[in-house]
Parts: sequence; C-alpha cells; structure tokens
Amino acid sequence: MKRIVILFVLCAKLINAQEYINIDHSNYNCTYSYAFQQDSADKYSIKSQEMILQIGDRTSKFIHTHQFFVDSLSEVFKNVSPEAAFAQIWPQIQGNTIAPFCKLVIFKNYPDGKTITSTGYLSPNFYKITEEASLQWQIIPEKDTTLLGYTCHMATTWFAGRKYVAWFTLEIPISDGPYKFSGLPGLIIKIYDTRHQHDFELISLKKISWKQPILFIENAFVEISAKDYVKAFNVWLAQMYNKIEREDGITFADDETRIKASVRVKSRNNFIERY
Repeated sequence: MKRIVILFVLCAKLINAQEYINIDHSNYNCTYSYAFQQDSADKYSIKSQEMILQIGDRTSKFIHTHQFFVDSLSEVFKNVSPEAAFAQIWPQIQGNTIAPFCKLVIFKNYPDGKTITSTGYLSPNFYKITEEASLQWQIIPEKDTTLLGYTCHMATTWFAGRKYVAWFTLEIPISDGPYKFSGLPGLIIKIYDTRHQHDFELISLKKISWKQPILFIENAFVEISAKDYVKAFNVWLAQMYNKIEREDGITFADDETRIKASVRVKSRNNFIERY
C-alpha cells in the first residue's frame, strides 16, 4: 500500500509538471530489441528490452516501449485530475519496468537541422541534452547480408568510446536508426559494438496510416552535456546503492533480499556511452 501511495504521488507530480508538445506525426514505427551487458565484467549479465523508433517527416523519437505507452496515456488524460488520470493509467502499467539504461528519450533533428535532443528523468531531476549529430561512417564494400528479408550493407563508426558495426538497407531509404545512430543512406536494421555489449536489432516495422503524434514532453529541465549525464547517471546509481545499504526509506523482507538488490544496482556499471 505504501508503494502504491508513493507511485500515486509521483504519477500526479509528473502529470502536473509536463507539457505535451506535438512536434511531428509518425510515418513508421520501428521496434528494436536492445540487448545490453549491465556489468562490464560479467558477460552473462545480458538484459533485453524493447524500444520504439517513431519516424516522422521532420524528426524521429527513440523511446522505451513502456514509456511510449505511458506518455500516450498521460497525454490522453492530461486534462483530467491527477487522481482520475492515475486511476486510468495505473492498471495498465503496473508490473512493467524500464531498465535504467533505457531511460533516455532521444529526438533526432529536433528542434532543427542535425541537432539531437535527449531527455531523461533521474530522481529528482529532469535532464535535457542537446548535441550535434557528428557520426563519421565508413561503408565497407562487398560485405552484404540479409536481415528480416532486407539486403543489408555493412558500415562502421566510433561513438562515445565504442566502435560499432551497423547493417543498413537501401530498400528503406530513411537515414535513421536506433538510439543516436543515423546518417547512413538507409535504415539501420542492426547495430552493435565490437565487444557485443550493446546490441540493437530491428524486430518489426509498421507503417502508420493515421496521424500518430510524436510528442515532446516539456519539463523544468536541467540542461547538461552528454558527458555530464553519464556522470549524473552514475551518481544516481550510487545514491540508490547507498539507500539500499542503509535501508533508508526502503524495507526488505530479509537480508538476502537486500543483498540481491544491492548487488543488482552495483552491477549496472556499463552504460552505452563511455567518456
């Protein structure tokens, strides 16, 4: 019951704080599987979550499928009281979780040009990162394969401390892809770093026949750089670890449960961007 009350307060706070801005309409929804190695020292610590890339005429949005669902519901119920909104949203989202590595929402070509704007919530702050798209790709000739029925071509790049291999298709002439990756002459079907610690792979592509909005959610953002966001992420995890160790506002059934929670948080040391 205490947990539900806390979630209600948080939900009400977030709904009241947000302003929904329709920045484009989606022409395609691309669902990617994102597999990531949480612990850099443990190759068996692989987790997987689903992400959605909405591709519009002017911009695109990359977001966790669960957060996409929550935002869509919150926008629908934005004009009702927080109590009524929570009553409608909570039954449809309970039990679902977003991995910490998947918290960023990434907008390409927003607000204009080659700008990438990313937003994320790490309690107690909403963060916004603005950066220029600056990936330098090397297309590897005569390295073709077939993925999801598409003929794909190979390219490589360096991004945020890791080297990546991408497979893109000219059959979908959209210069976009998962996370912050774009700039190739076709949609990225699969991309992974050479150590296979972060792997994105397209699992479905759906053409949208109605005007599905691409929403930017305005908040009282703290504006920081990509490097500083990684620092803030690590500080947030450290604070969570310390709260668990001190049992500060957290109740565990027994010591074993507390230890497992502590180990789980401490092992999340392998964020996709390394600086």
